[in-house]
Amino acid sequence: MNYQDESTKANQSMSLWQFLQNLRYALRLLWQTSPRYTIALILITVLQSPTLALQLWFTKIVIDNIVAADQAQSVQLTVVLWPIGIMVVLYLFTNALQQLALVLNKHLSDRLTERLSDAILQHANRLDTSFFETPHFHNSLQRAQRESSTRPIDILQQLIALCQSIVTLLSLIAILLQYNLLVMGALILAALISFVSQSRLAVWEFMVFNWQIPTVRRLNYFSYLLTSKETANEVRIYGLGEYFRKKHQELLYAQNAEKRQVVHQRALRGLLMGSISTLILGGIVTWFANEALHGTLSIGDLTLLIAVTISCSNAIAETVNGVVSIYQAGLFLHNLEDFFMFEPRLHAPADPKIPPSSLHQGLTLEKVSFIYPGQSNPVLKDITLSIQPGELLAIVGENGVGKTTLLKLLTRLYDPSSGRILMDGIDLKEFDITLLRQKFSVMFQDFVPYMATVEENIGYGDLASLDDKEAIRVAAVRSGADAFIRTLPHGYQTMLGLVFSNGFELSGGQWQMLALARALLRNAPIIILDEPTSALSPSAESKFFQNLRHLLAKGQIGIIISHRFSTVRHADRIVVIEHGRIQEIGRHEDLMALGGFYARMYKVQAADYFASLGNFSDKEMP
Repeated sequence: MNYQDESTKANQSMSLWQFLQNLRYALRLLWQTSPRYTIALILITVLQSPTLALQLWFTKIVIDNIVAADQAQSVQLTVVLWPIGIMVVLYLFTNALQQLALVLNKHLSDRLTERLSDAILQHANRLDTSFFETPHFHNSLQRAQRESSTRPIDILQQLIALCQSIVTLLSLIAILLQYNLLVMGALILAALISFVSQSRLAVWEFMVFNWQIPTVRRLNYFSYLLTSKETANEVRIYGLGEYFRKKHQELLYAQNAEKRQVVHQRALRGLLMGSISTLILGGIVTWFANEALHGTLSIGDLTLLIAVTISCSNAIAETVNGVVSIYQAGLFLHNLEDFFMFEPRLHAPADPKIPPSSLHQGLTLEKVSFIYPGQSNPVLKDITLSIQPGELLAIVGENGVGKTTLLKLLTRLYDPSSGRILMDGIDLKEFDITLLRQKFSVMFQDFVPYMATVEENIGYGDLASLDDKEAIRVAAVRSGADAFIRTLPHGYQTMLGLVFSNGFELSGGQWQMLALARALLRNAPIIILDEPTSALSPSAESKFFQNLRHLLAKGQIGIIISHRFSTVRHADRIVVIEHGRIQEIGRHEDLMALGGFYARMYKVQAADYFASLGNFSDKEMP
């Protein structure tokens, strides 16, 4: 499986400087999250670390005092009571610090995870729509979200463990150096061999993880297809369940095979490094035993040195593991930093203008063309159009000609590749983006059915009115949704969708009415409805367009986007888009008299409609 992308290639290795920079970044994250908890954990680590060396030292004193008392044939409990008492105090002190560290660690870990998770969501919310239409962004987002839930805790724990291991190691070295310097050199040599081996394995493990992100996303997608309510009917009708399950299993087997390779390598290297360390340790203990046999070391010294050597070896191993873990976490931190490197492409000027509260000149498009990023053919070409306040404009055309793209340009979800769009004579780029979008109320073709109450579904159209029950009810009445809402089990408080408990599912047409109510709730000077009746019955659709003008406030621009030519004849003007260009524009009667593309498509669609219903009079035509 080769899913390596530019992000992965950039992170295959890390210099010492990059490692130190990532360590600094991790420490800054901890400090910014909670200076108080960070300082407390550092102090606990400093206090706790020397206790092992002290416990071993007082163990030596106990043994030496017992041996001395035995040789002097003077058995007095007092000679061992005081060092044992100190050891008990040290154990109690260490245990109290460990429990306190667990509590502080949990608090700091939770705060750090909450902070990073929120930062990721905030950053994603800042980015333009175009980012969400590229696989590279979704791969980066997936990596960042996975790191935010685990890596901060890993970094915190490894940093604390590393600090503790280093301080413990220094205290043990202080004891060991009193006896022999060569022993310390042998232990460090084993540690260096282990570090080189493990650091290379950490890089490989990181690369495998990054390669697998696209696979993880595909696994999640196949799981969604097999378990989602939205896909359940079609998957069963076409018998796709077993096919998707096998695809899921094939990807999962391949992914796990790569993970097992990493585990096998870790086990082999761990066996090799463990064997080397054990042989070195065995040689050191043998040398100490020989010294004791020749009377150079006392029994207490021998006991102390064996315990210190073993503890020192463990502390070195823990230090190496800590450095390698932080090294690997630093590699993963690149994923988090890479995500935060994404910056919005749409910008407002340093001193943006405030959009007008009501329109006087309307909207103007001047030779607007647009090409989607990564493509060569323009979707829209030289669109020139003026829309007056109070005008109801219909934009029609077959699927894929750029109607919805024009909607995204008008609301500045994208900027034109060339040309410009004006609101009351001012380029949209000169306005504050957030304030500009508040001047639009949009019902998208792929509107969101929120798994929330009816009231919330409508209220999301204007958060300022979320608690205004009367405004929400009026919007529902205007959209025609109030009639069916009153029949629901709990009216406007009914939970919708089947994702959560006690949810109630709506029909496609009912969801569409709620989406329309959501658009009507916001008192914006421009309302855009993209395929607003695609889920309605023909009679309901015809009634909707006949009453549409009454839904618009005075001076409000209404823009209807549709691929059904027969439903927009009540508009003031109809714009026909073909091959990304405006081919025809005018009133329904004028376009029919012209006998061009609009007239032909209108007659074709009307004929299809009549063929399905039988012979009706022209007055009953939708």
